Amino acid sequence: MPRSTLFHPTQSTHIVHPHNMATATMNSHHHAKSTAGPQHRRPYTQFTIGTLNLQNALSNQLYLVNVLKKCDILFVQEHWLYSCDKHKLQEVNDSHVHVCEAKSVDDDLDTEILVRNRGYGGTAVFWRKDIDRAVKFTSDGNDQKLRVIEVQNKIIEELETERNIEIDNTNVLEVQEVIKALKTGKSPGPDGLSAEHFKLMPEELLTYIVQIVNIIFKDKDLPQETKEGVVLLYTRVGKINYIQKTIEVQSYQLLLYKRYNNNILEALERSNIGARIGNINVVAPTCADDIAILASKEHEVQALLLDMINDMTNKDFVSINPTKSEIMPLTKVQQQLNVYLGDNKIDEKNEVKHLGLIRTIKNKVNIEDRLKVARRTIYAMLGPGLSARKGMSPIVSARLWQTYALPRSLYGIEVLNYTKSDITKLERLQLQICRQIQGLPKRVASAANYCLLGIEPIQSTVDRLLLTFFGGIIQDNTSIEYRIIERQLVMSKQNANTFISRLETALSKYKLPKAQELLLVKPTREKWKTTVKCAIQDYWAEKWEMEKSEKSTMKYINIKARPIGNPHQIWKFTSNNTLEVKKAEIKAKLITRTYTLQVDRAKFSRNVEQDMCLLCNSATEDTEHFMLECNALKTEREKHLTTLKSYVKNNIGNKIFEKKL
Repeated sequence: MPRSTLFHPTQSTHIVHPHNMATATMNSHHHAKSTAGPQHRRPYTQFTIGTLNLQNALSNQLYLVNVLKKCDILFVQEHWLYSCDKHKLQEVNDSHVHVCEAKSVDDDLDTEILVRNRGYGGTAVFWRKDIDRAVKFTSDGNDQKLRVIEVQNKIIEELETERNIEIDNTNVLEVQEVIKALKTGKSPGPDGLSAEHFKLMPEELLTYIVQIVNIIFKDKDLPQETKEGVVLLYTRVGKINYIQKTIEVQSYQLLLYKRYNNNILEALERSNIGARIGNINVVAPTCADDIAILASKEHEVQALLLDMINDMTNKDFVSINPTKSEIMPLTKVQQQLNVYLGDNKIDEKNEVKHLGLIRTIKNKVNIEDRLKVARRTIYAMLGPGLSARKGMSPIVSARLWQTYALPRSLYGIEVLNYTKSDITKLERLQLQICRQIQGLPKRVASAANYCLLGIEPIQSTVDRLLLTFFGGIIQDNTSIEYRIIERQLVMSKQNANTFISRLETALSKYKLPKAQELLLVKPTREKWKTTVKCAIQDYWAEKWEMEKSEKSTMKYINIKARPIGNPHQIWKFTSNNTLEVKKAEIKAKLITRTYTLQVDRAKFSRNVEQDMCLLCNSATEDTEHFMLECNALKTEREKHLTTLKSYVKNNIGNKIFEKKL
């Protein structure tokens, strides 16, 4: 489409073609009020101008129509808009309130010119009919490039014709090599032949292909058919075509879900049967198309499943697979239930998976399965025994654990009933992983392990998930979850293994406001997450500082103000190099007092071995002597101390250095 200039009796506004404009982000539009400047000193008219970037005009027809209703002028950029499809944009404008002019990527193209199409194929402008008289078209000079290419091709053709260089004939072997190099799995050409046809054809046909190629070389011209192509949706065996999948998800899923799933949920709620918490109906907890039916009696389950869900889905011509439906009794009294979906009996299970969580009769955490998942995940990435970590910085290994393994083992734990024993088992596994990736022995204190890597304990992670989940619930006071929380805060028993009890314990533990106060204040998600994070940091910093005075392996560790997420300098400056990691492991053992010196050997052997330093034979070899006093290591020590002193003096000054150090 050419560039356009819009004139109005009371306003002068210049509209640049969409090709020269910065468009909005995908599936979004921006409005701008365009008015005449004060220099006109005349009454002015306001125009709402919008820009829009979309994938397909027809599939987004409703959205485009709604945007058009709000705009006087709308610039549109569409993916893969060809000249043969431009009329579809006008069809979208079914009310014909707007005029549409479009420009596609292949407008006015010469079929002899080879053009590589851009990713965004076309642009269009809609404007209201009542301002059509003010629109004038001017050339945007877009055809200049085409003319240049046209001239260039003619010059090349003339030069090659004058040179008239003969092309050597090909042979069977050369053609065979070319055919072998053809990529399979591609769409066939206009003749219906694909690469597979040439690879599997009889050898007798090779002679004819060689003759055809030699004729082309002799005439120096290609048949018109070889310059054309066909675009097909080619679905490979065993795979879903990406375009088909996108259309199915975007165009149909949400619409169909609203048509039949919402009707089912509304009918279940109106039925007044099924499970309740007080006066709150919780008959059908649902996420997307995953529905769980809760009821206290067998005939209610049967009525909900058979009379309502089955009948309503049949009316909508939707079938529910009975083999994918399961039922689980929550008490021993309710065992051996006979519930049918249509003519098929629903299988009874001891555990049911809903929303990725395995629900059992006691609603407890399946801790052993979670431990297996965590081990398998970390061993799959770092190898059996974490052997791959030898040349990898422990910070990287710890991040892999926190990012991939830990979330899988803790998924949904905030809403399940867990015990102290469950948390202890998860804590032991995490400590084992932390010790292994740092090369530390088992006798190192847990707090020392966590401080060096900047990792929070499992209990801290679970508390954070619990508090964050609660912060999300209180955002909407009309939701069922909010009403349940509000009720249970009043009705729940204290010191019971329930969500409310664990919530109140966590709030008190980290010195946060009470749950009832938070229901009134309702902090935003971001603010609440920040508050929880800071409270957890302060709690563990204070607790580890207290443990430092009691644990010998923490004597030389400097605990930072907010240690979680802030690794020790030893690991922070260790590169992913086997030698550097080994050096850092020795440093970690020294500051945790687990590096074996002569004083340790004497202690472990009950004084069979002497505690005298074997390097200088002048004093007992303990950590202080080894690091600061041993004369045999003085030369090596001075190299680093000189550099360190110089650095400190430059940063704090000589006077402070002499006074303090």
